[in-house]
Amino acid sequence: MNAYTYSLPLLLLSVIAPAGASAQLHESVSVDGTYLRDVLHPDRINQLPHRSRLSLGETPLDYASAGVKADFIPLSPVADATAFGASLEGTPTLGYLDLEGGSYLNSSVSLGIGAIRRPEERLDLRLQHNSTTFWRPFGDLADARVSYAESLGVAYARKFSDMGLFSASAQYHVGYFNYYGLDPDIAGYTLDGTPMHLPTQTLNDAALRLGWTSDPEGGWPVDWNAALSARYFGYRTATRETQLSLSGGAAMPFGQKGRLGIDASLDMLFYSEARDSRSPDAYSTLSLRPYYKWQKQNLSLRIGADIDLAFNADGNTPDTHYAALHASPDVRFDVAARNVGFYVHLLGGTELHTLAAMSQIDPCRNPHLESTRPVHTPLDANIGLNLTPFRGFTAELNLQYKSSTGVPMEGWYMAWLNYGDAAMPGLTVPDGIAPEYGMAMQRYSLSGFGASLRLAYRPSSVLALEAKGSYTPQHDKTGIFNGLDRPRWILDAGVELSPVRQLTFGVNYSYRGVRRIFTGYTDPEATDLVPGGATPDPTVSSRQELASLRLPDITNLSASVRWDATRNFSLRFEASNLLGQRALLLPMTPTEGISFAGGFQWLF
Repeated sequence: MNAYTYSLPLLLLSVIAPAGASAQLHESVSVDGTYLRDVLHPDRINQLPHRSRLSLGETPLDYASAGVKADFIPLSPVADATAFGASLEGTPTLGYLDLEGGSYLNSSVSLGIGAIRRPEERLDLRLQHNSTTFWRPFGDLADARVSYAESLGVAYARKFSDMGLFSASAQYHVGYFNYYGLDPDIAGYTLDGTPMHLPTQTLNDAALRLGWTSDPEGGWPVDWNAALSARYFGYRTATRETQLSLSGGAAMPFGQKGRLGIDASLDMLFYSEARDSRSPDAYSTLSLRPYYKWQKQNLSLRIGADIDLAFNADGNTPDTHYAALHASPDVRFDVAARNVGFYVHLLGGTELHTLAAMSQIDPCRNPHLESTRPVHTPLDANIGLNLTPFRGFTAELNLQYKSSTGVPMEGWYMAWLNYGDAAMPGLTVPDGIAPEYGMAMQRYSLSGFGASLRLAYRPSSVLALEAKGSYTPQHDKTGIFNGLDRPRWILDAGVELSPVRQLTFGVNYSYRGVRRIFTGYTDPEATDLVPGGATPDPTVSSRQELASLRLPDITNLSASVRWDATRNFSLRFEASNLLGQRALLLPMTPTEGISFAGGFQWLF
């Protein structure tokens, strides 16, 4: 919860919708009068996400994000420019302008325009700028953080009578930043006693998508959709990645209440080298997802499977093995009563851990990656309960067990720049063993459980309360990957007060506790995977172990105020890290100190 107005009791929708739908609902924007857009800041170093997600999947640290999503909503209103990589939503206005500036010369500009607004045709344009240019880490860490990110996007959609809906979108993002956090006192990283500056990096990210969806009223015997997309992601001085994707699906009625369908996708990844960098091997994946779905009023049942085929994705060592065939369930049961929703989901599948995807997890990750093989999840089981016992109050409870193979957990590029093959202080590595901070990208199998709870209460238009938290036990290879720091506890609580209609005050507290990071190393004494117990070849990894480092807990207390001067114009002011905590998000990655920002939003 922050300075923006959210519809806190989202699960009131469970009264009229299946629980599965309500279980996947997150924050949405309230459109009762004034439309307020949540502007993200992908290049600002903050300590925590403003709102912890109910899902126990990846929970990124809120310090950078530079990804591109090419999925525009067909025939939606103006595409959202909030942040490059954020979901693109619509706005009920012709366009919008959001501008913000603050301490450390943090700045952001968002602009969106609906160039064509016809019932059968839409054309949306968007522009996004983010930068920070005046932030220097605390302590002895040298080099100020400097980053710039510019993105452009266009989305077009047109309905052709009974033939269906054609959609196209294109986005381009260019980014510049420096790797920061250099310790000038570490031997080997000085020239003639003069501290070295960490290198800079430039990335180019472009995406294109074309799609066609059939018209349900067009007389087709089946409902179908098809899409073709391409994406290029490349560093100036490292690996460059090209991804081509084909996707589609078809479904037809089966019985009175059922539907029989199949979804499919083909992804092809190609890599090229820059200078003397080593690039991953090209590979492809094919996913087939047949299913049967039955729905009656507030009861929904889906029975299916996720079948994944991989081509050229296997490695040359036991540590890099990736099977050619994977299968996982796709079973979903959802039911909703008057004020109760319940769901059981047994899911799984393959996630492409591409260069672009990993850069979103950690933008300062080692750009010289030798492997981008997929991550397979044989089982992701969720049981959830959504309650609305009385007006204004909602509760969400989720229990999860997840098992994944091939999860990369190292890649602290800035730690490698500082320490090379030496162990960082506090890293539990046996004497004489060199940790693997990045380039090899060894993979590990993780399995564990977690629980999350969300409570929200809005007794009136004056007051809104919300608290969300998750508990995910983490230890070496036991646990669910929820960020590189793998916190055991995540808590986010806030309150909003509106004494008058136009004025809103907000206070938010976030906590990320019992954090631990892991990196791999090869145990030269391990012989259990070597036939006959022979001495392993030191050039071949026989077994990968995990070294760990406990990071301090991090907290963030923030406050905000927003004044809606008119229905279309609002002013805001925000303050973060009011406790003045100085902590490391990741090794050599410190947070900003107390920061302030202000701006306005204009809907036109």
